[in-house]
Amino acid sequence: MTDTTTIKSNRKQWYALQVRSRHEKNVFQLLTRNGQSVSLPLINTWRQWSDRKKKVQLPLFRGYVFVEMNYESDRFEILNVPGAVRFVALNGHPTPIPAKQMYWLDIIMQEEVVTPQLEYPQGSTVQVIHGPLRGLEGQVVHEKSCSRLVVWFEAIMQGLAVDIDTAYLKPQSEKMQIGNMT
Repeated sequence: MTDTTTIKSNRKQWYALQVRSRHEKNVFQLLTRNGQSVSLPLINTWRQWSDRKKKVQLPLFRGYVFVEMNYESDRFEILNVPGAVRFVALNGHPTPIPAKQMYWLDIIMQEEVVTPQLEYPQGSTVQVIHGPLRGLEGQVVHEKSCSRLVVWFEAIMQGLAVDIDTAYLKPQSEKMQIGNMT
């Protein structure tokens, strides 16, 4: 007979690791070298200095790195990495991020125009029915002449938005919470 608590504690899940300001890339590199499964979504942007303009890659979610790990056995090793601060928690319990959300994050990051979304989106809940994002659920917001699909990450209270053609969307008949895509 197998103990179910042992099975649960041996399972790897994704967690948001809060890091020191401007240490996302360093923490990502150190954790990668240590053999951890890590995700750091980056966006390309232009920065202006007094003498030049340069294209740079910045973290989509500033202050966070995502780590797939067994929380019970790996947390101390990860928190000992220089620049790591703490795991995002709710009521003192670490908040796992659904694997399906991490999957969609990887898919969305392949799109050309992805922007951070810092405010919870107000709009219709939809599902993508065509294209590379087929099956993704989120909320649609209309800005100027374009429509954007916003995917919200409850654990870090931030989201990301990607331009989308409304012909690719189908309204959800049930009220769904954004980010609950399991």
